[in-house]
Amino acid sequence: MTTILSAYLLVHCTRLRMDRKTFNDNLCLIIIVTVLICKELNTCSSLQIKIFPEKHLKNLNTEVDFSCVVDHDNNTEKILLLQISKNKESPMVIVHPHSQPIYSKEISKRFSVHGMVNNDEGKTYLNLSLPKPHQKDGGVYTCTMFYVNTEGILLEKEVSGNLVIDTESPEVDKLMNRVASLEKKRKMDVETESSLQTRVTSLEKDKNTMLREITLLKNRNANMAAEIKELVGKESSLQSRVASLETDKKNMWTEITNLKNSNKDMAKKISTLILKESSNQAKIVQMETQNKNTLTEIARLTETNKDMSEKIIALTTKEEFIRVKILEVERATKKVSTGMADLKSEVSSKMTTLTNNDKSTPAFHAMLTNTVKLSRGADIIFNKVLLSLGTPGYDGKTGVFTVPQSGLYLFYLYVTVKNRGAEVYLLVNGNAVSGVYVFRSGNEIWDQSCVNVLLDLTIGDQVKPVAGILYGDSPLLDNGVFSMFGGYRVH
Repeated sequence: MTTILSAYLLVHCTRLRMDRKTFNDNLCLIIIVTVLICKELNTCSSLQIKIFPEKHLKNLNTEVDFSCVVDHDNNTEKILLLQISKNKESPMVIVHPHSQPIYSKEISKRFSVHGMVNNDEGKTYLNLSLPKPHQKDGGVYTCTMFYVNTEGILLEKEVSGNLVIDTESPEVDKLMNRVASLEKKRKMDVETESSLQTRVTSLEKDKNTMLREITLLKNRNANMAAEIKELVGKESSLQSRVASLETDKKNMWTEITNLKNSNKDMAKKISTLILKESSNQAKIVQMETQNKNTLTEIARLTETNKDMSEKIIALTTKEEFIRVKILEVERATKKVSTGMADLKSEVSSKMTTLTNNDKSTPAFHAMLTNTVKLSRGADIIFNKVLLSLGTPGYDGKTGVFTVPQSGLYLFYLYVTVKNRGAEVYLLVNGNAVSGVYVFRSGNEIWDQSCVNVLLDLTIGDQVKPVAGILYGDSPLLDNGVFSMFGGYRVH
């Protein structure tokens, strides 16, 4: 079935090199596209033939372009061949998919040919350019397309245009103006197309940039979701840890209370031991006095013995009497010597016992006479020494206790702090072994904390309290019985 769709005139004049006078003095070539023909039931809007320019002056340096243009539509599955022929004769030029156009040597002498069939990208066209057309070039030019539709049926479609040569043209001036107007419009269209193409390129770049940013944001969102999940897990773990620490805190307060009670008992024991030590010192003084009296008695008896010996010698005439007296004196002297030896042994034993007792119980107790402003890392010197047994022991000027004898020692440290709080550490030879933590929310509130610690120490080890981390503005350490430091050897 043949369908006549439309007839129209296409005009394009790009290479006219002439003025109005030469245009009027020469023949004109009027190119009219008269009929579009289809050989199938559906429309043929997907195939067009264009011939430029509409007018042509014979023997001038201008050219005519024949263009077959295909717009791929939904009904076209695959184009197999595109060709241009004249007056229904053999094809002048043919082009297949992904190949160069095919044409004869005769065609190549007068025409410039270019075209392609690309089903993948939807680009299909075939162009003929005739630099210098002649009278014999007039006729009907047909563009034919063979393709397979979406149903797999092989179909043919063709469009024709009639090239007519006219030797006269009474409307040359009008057509010349029309050509100039169309050329101006074409230039404007080219400029507009270039501007639009630049804009499209810019938008494509912006699109690609935005796509990359979207991808980055998606990745960031995924990372943030993973981090949030991890933080939620950590929060749960921290909550469990806080609950555990609260339980440990309660247990530690219970233990601190018990240690405070134990410390009171130990203080009572220390007082009892001090009283016993004073009693032992009095006994030692008494024993020393008795020893002096015994030595005086021994000296007196020695003098008496000398007098008796002299009397025995003088009484030589009474030999038997003298023997008896000598025996009595010897027995008395032996008895006195034995008593003195026993007495010396008893005194020596008691002195040794007292001396050993003095060496086995090193102890000290000290407190502050003034309120102290704490400074991190500074030694805390409890300058008022109430008790110091053993040498070298505790030094109230440096705040350092030097171990006089190796053994197991119990130390206690009480601190009362105002202005938020502080940490106080107990150091042995510069290393922290225990500490006290005091903290209150109010600045004008005093709070107390303490620590008791057992340490196995060697002669010459040094123990001292040092200020650690401070909380608030210049924490103060209270004086008197509320802040004290002490210890003693327990084994």
